[in-house]
Amino acid sequence: MNFNSRKITYIAMFIVLNIVLTRVASIRIGIGGVEIIRLGFGGFPIILAGMAMGPVAGGVSWVLWGI
Repeated sequence: MNFNSRKITYIAMFIVLNIVLTRVASIRIGIGGVEIIRLGFGGFPIILAGMAMGPVAGGVSWVLWGI
């Protein structure tokens, strides 16, 4: 797989979007002051990176996000 500077920049943007969506855009459902369920949208940028740039780029963005 050939990674040029544009593709690396897009992967970095997907990772940043993943972090922002994980921290900010999550729905917390609580009962009695206790968080029971948390629905997050952080996984969507990684899935989108895999669909837009191929499975290797999606895997690379997933691995780099976990570091």
